[in-house]
Amino acid sequence: PYTWPVAAPRRVENFVDLAHFAFVHDGSLGRRDEPVPPIPAVHRADGELRFDYDPPAYPDERDDTAMLAASAYRMPMPCSVDIAFTYPDGRRRRLWMAASPVDDATCRTFWCIGRTDDLAGDDRDHLAFQARVLAEDEPVVCNQVPPEMLLDPGAELSVRTDKVSIEYRRWLRELVYGMLRQRGA
Repeated sequence: PYTWPVAAPRRVENFVDLAHFAFVHDGSLGRRDEPVPPIPAVHRADGELRFDYDPPAYPDERDDTAMLAASAYRMPMPCSVDIAFTYPDGRRRRLWMAASPVDDATCRTFWCIGRTDDLAGDDRDHLAFQARVLAEDEPVVCNQVPPEMLLDPGAELSVRTDKVSIEYRRWLRELVYGMLRQRGA
């Protein structure tokens, strides 16, 4: 686990933000020469937010520890993400994370990864790749102002490639306002 000075929903939003891959993760999860990600169809099923992502192609010499392949994202709870990666050769990998609020502006994130390939291999290479991605994200995520997520539409500027974030915030607003209505507030 790691603790960052940012609200849990902001950490989750970063985790599912496809548009930042080309800039923050150039060479690891994204390509600066392909800055516009495909806009996924975001839908809800069984109370979850879901979408699929097919990343841009990479040269063959790319680091094989990268968890980057056709991906099915599931958000079964507001502060958790489950990503299933399916590689063309049949390998599968999984990344799960949950951001637990410590207070309004701090969260502790827990995560785990799994794979069907390289089972006898050294986990350190796979964990080193994840550490690289976290190191790329941390200064961006931890310097957002305010650290709390603003749920009012229009409070922050969104563009077309922010579709996942827009739908995530809409889902959170519905959950928050639904709870408030139940409480009579």
